[in-house]
Amino acid sequence: MKNRIIPIEKLESLIWKPGDILPDIKPPAGSSNGSGSSGVDFCIEELGDRYVLRNVQYNGGVYSFGVMKDLLDGGNSHTQGEWIELTKDSEVKLGSVPDWFAIMFAIYDNKEGIYSGLVERIKALLVEDFDPKKPWMATSTRAIYNSRGKDKVIHNKGYKIEFEIEEDIAGNNGYVEPGLENAVKPLCGTDNITKIKEVMNWITGKKIYLWRRTKPTTGSEEWAVVFGVSSIYGNFVIVANDSVNYWPSRGVVVVRENSP
Repeated sequence: MKNRIIPIEKLESLIWKPGDILPDIKPPAGSSNGSGSSGVDFCIEELGDRYVLRNVQYNGGVYSFGVMKDLLDGGNSHTQGEWIELTKDSEVKLGSVPDWFAIMFAIYDNKEGIYSGLVERIKALLVEDFDPKKPWMATSTRAIYNSRGKDKVIHNKGYKIEFEIEEDIAGNNGYVEPGLENAVKPLCGTDNITKIKEVMNWITGKKIYLWRRTKPTTGSEEWAVVFGVSSIYGNFVIVANDSVNYWPSRGVVVVRENSP
């Protein structure tokens, strides 16, 4: 089967423009997970430097996601802030945690059928990224823990499409299980913990563990969010308390195709 190619002029017309605003994360109508394939003309195209997942329900609309075949900056590691500076004027950005869960949900939902071969290629990239022998992966998501009032989660930090969610996410570290939805949804873009566990087990064969901060006694604490498989504990970890560490990243191109 030949892979469908999208004309470059069409891709350019769909790219985020300055001033575009993302709405608050919310599940699309009829969905409980907030991300995944839309069920209407879902397809995957293989381009020279990326795989493009099209017609994915996400963030209240229908999106396409370009998953780059190579790591950003030749596989070099940077802090989250450095990554934002390196990519803020580029088509290819640092993906947020919800971006990545939308991508992973979409390939999981389409692991059988006509796109199964391309799904396996994308999955292979993620398996490589989440190798416990390798560093964790940087994202554009940031967590702010406040001593008073609600905490904040910022997605697409430093980009023109940056947006934030206010929610109490502070608490003890622990496995991602039902009952943790108040922290998981603002961080991951979905509160479907059962499916999160299924998808991550399919990709990594690991349980999911959330590392986070407790409420500070005074002021605020701001931390980057990274994820990967811990070589020490053997879990897939969402680390919502990283400071200035250096991590690699795989770039994404996120395009809104239409509104609900």
